[in-house]
Amino acid sequence: MTSFTLRTKNSLIATYLCLFCAFLPGAVQAQADTGDKPIGHIELSDPANLTKQQAEKIYQTVLPDIRAIFAQSDIGAAAKYTSWQRYNKAPYISATHGARYVNNYANMIAHDYGSLKKGETYPEGSILAKGSFSVTSDRHVYPGALFLMEKMNSGFNGKSGDWRYTMVLPDGSIFGMTKGENAENVEFCIACHAAKKSLDHIFFVPDDYRVDAK
Repeated sequence: MTSFTLRTKNSLIATYLCLFCAFLPGAVQAQADTGDKPIGHIELSDPANLTKQQAEKIYQTVLPDIRAIFAQSDIGAAAKYTSWQRYNKAPYISATHGARYVNNYANMIAHDYGSLKKGETYPEGSILAKGSFSVTSDRHVYPGALFLMEKMNSGFNGKSGDWRYTMVLPDGSIFGMTKGENAENVEFCIACHAAKKSLDHIFFVPDDYRVDAK
């Protein structure tokens, strides 16, 4: 397998702390023409094209660093999500998350993740976690932001289907949270997921990467 270089913790934090405030090498910034409110994820322009085996090996290599990074977060789910069931066989590129490699986890309350039928909804307390990392064509690997969806009480936010979206940066800080800190920074998440309203605002893992719910 071609070797890849894991970037240092300090360099990856510096990269993500300047999200949505400056252009990055190898990235295209998704941002409105006026104002600073993000309209999408920063898109990696040169992602590496990996096999499932390569992507999984890299993920297992950086996983200890990912756990250490998000252990610093005040969000409990960020510190423990990797102990939940993972619903993908290997990391896969998510075009809607800036061409990053992602992994999908869910807590026990959301145990039927991936098998939800149209018109059904997840119970309150369900948490879905999507961890990300970037692999560039020049063989650099960057642990990325964590994206959380937590099902709140009925009436929390009709626009989001009562989901609370949270984006946690790789220094453990909150980039945005629905009806919380920097809520405007995750409004585009709500808008994107609204396309799946009939499936409780959820996008599932691609079929060829999906594992069965337990």
